[in-house]
Order: sequence, then C-alpha cells, then structure tokens
Amino acid sequence: MSVTPAGTVHSAHYQRFRTRPRTSRWAWVAMVSRGVRLALKDHRNLILLMAAPGFVLGAVIIFYVLSLLEQLAGTRDAQGLYNFVKIFLGVDISGAAKLSDYRLPLWEGVFVLMTRLQLFYLLIVISRLGPGLIADDLKTNALPIYFARPITPMTYLLGKWLTIGVFIALCMLVPNMLALGGGILVAGTPGTWLQTFGLAGNLTLIGLGVMLIGGLLILALSSLTADKRFVVVAWIAIALLPEIIQQILFEELEPASTTRFLGSLSLNNNIMLLTNWVFDLRSAWQATGLPREAYEAALGRAVEPLYPALVLLAVTLTAGAIAYRRVVRFSQSAANV
Repeated sequence: MSVTPAGTVHSAHYQRFRTRPRTSRWAWVAMVSRGVRLALKDHRNLILLMAAPGFVLGAVIIFYVLSLLEQLAGTRDAQGLYNFVKIFLGVDISGAAKLSDYRLPLWEGVFVLMTRLQLFYLLIVISRLGPGLIADDLKTNALPIYFARPITPMTYLLGKWLTIGVFIALCMLVPNMLALGGGILVAGTPGTWLQTFGLAGNLTLIGLGVMLIGGLLILALSSLTADKRFVVVAWIAIALLPEIIQQILFEELEPASTTRFLGSLSLNNNIMLLTNWVFDLRSAWQATGLPREAYEAALGRAVEPLYPALVLLAVTLTAGAIAYRRVVRFSQSAANV
C-alpha cells in the first residue's frame, strides 16, 4: 500500500478536474477569488488589514481641522490649529490671509503624508500575504495542476498578481478614495468639491503604480524559492537596505549631488518623489506666494523625477521578466509530469 508523501500536491488536497475546461479566459478570476478567500480565513491577516480604516479616519480628521482653520484664520483660537498643520504637513500657514486659496496643496500634502505611512504599512502587509503566492505552489508541487491545459503562464501570473493587488488596493487605493470623499463631506462647501475632486485621478494613478511595482516584485521573489521565509527576508532587505543607504547619502552629500541616480536608490523614496511629482506639489506651493521656508519641509529633497521613474521602471520590468521566465519554466516542467 503506497503512502502519499507529505508536502505534495496530494497532501495539500488539490484535485484535478475530471473534465477539461474549454477556456482559460476567466481562470484568473477563480484564482483571485480563491486566493483572497484563503487569505481572509486567517484571523491574523484580518487583524492586520483592520488597520487600513485608520488611514481614512486620520485623513478625515486632518481635513476637518483644515476646514475649521479656514473659519478661524487670523484669530487667537487658530494658533493651536496652525501648529497642528505644521507638525503633520510641514507647512507654516500662520501668515496666510485666505486659507481657501491654499486648500488644494494642503489636501495634496495630506495624501502625501498618507502615502508615506501606507508604504510602510504595505511593507508589512505584502511580507505577510505575498511570499507564498508562488512559493507555496512550488512547495506543494501544485504547478502541474495549474498548468493542466488550458491555463497559461500569463493567466497564472495575472491571477497571482491580482490576488496581492486586491490587498494592496484595500490598504492604499480604497482608503485614499474614502478619505477624499470623507474630506469633501466634512468640508461641506461647493468650492471644496470643485477644487479637490480632481485628486481622485492622481490617487488612482499612484495606487495602481504601487500595485504594479509591489505585486511584480513580490511575485519575482516568490518564484525563486519554495521556502517563503527566504522570500520574506529578501523582500524586507530590498525595501529597507536601500532606504538606509539613501538616507546616509542624503546626510553626507551635497544636495546637488543627489538630484539624479544617487537620490534614487530607495524604492520607497522613489515612490514618494513620484507622488510629489504627480501632485505637482512643488509648483502648487510656489504658486501660493508663501515664503519658501514656510513650505520647504513639506517638499523633501529635490530629485529630478526622471531618475526615480527610470529606477522604478527598471525594477518593475526586471521583476516581471524574472517572474514570467520562472513560471514558463515551471509550466514546461509540469507538461512532462
């Protein structure tokens, strides 16, 4: 009597379809649905994801403070609110007469702050939910099932990428959109709606960009080994080590020396630089007429956006190529099983 070895596709309770599917067009939908449901069955994942609504609440509170400050501007009661804005947004608007003229750059500053916090949060979320996407299939020898015709390597990758993409969206894109809607509601003026609703397009672009970069990078790492512990270590190293090196360079080198590739080593910093560029935050504050020292802290280091864009593009293309080549290789091996 034969015994099924542990750690195989059989021990993981995979079953091959008795009838051959006629098309793979919607196979990725089933993969995403199954992957998301499996992740949500783990209560630890649910607890981790429950932090996402905190971004919405925090942003709406800041929007409410800004709305209140517009009404109290120039009064003694506004001093504490000025300090609040300076601490969280890095902008001194105590000398501004009509704060409604500064509404758009202030709201953009709120979303820049949210993006910075969300990137750190996503580092944890992706390290929890992403490493096993392909590594677990390698560990359990499940790939022969996936690549039974007609599922293709591209379909497989699309399903895996969208699985982690759903969670990235839940942690970033969805909270940002809810925060924008909540901010418009608490501000309560037609002018706020007209000035800030256009931010939805920028927030969507940033959210989709993070989904693409983060999703492909974790898939590439997950495809390299069947042990997802190594994937976690590699993910954290890629995210944190360049950030540490980048901060050292910023402190040791002259600002003029870090305007190109030397200022574009960190993936996190590159995303923040491009976020500022998408919002055009520098030009927005310059157009207000405020003294430069009043808003300089909110802008960060001056790096030409072309260079972080090139670095992120290279990382994304490399990660996508690695993941695709590995999956194609797995599919060819599975065909011989």
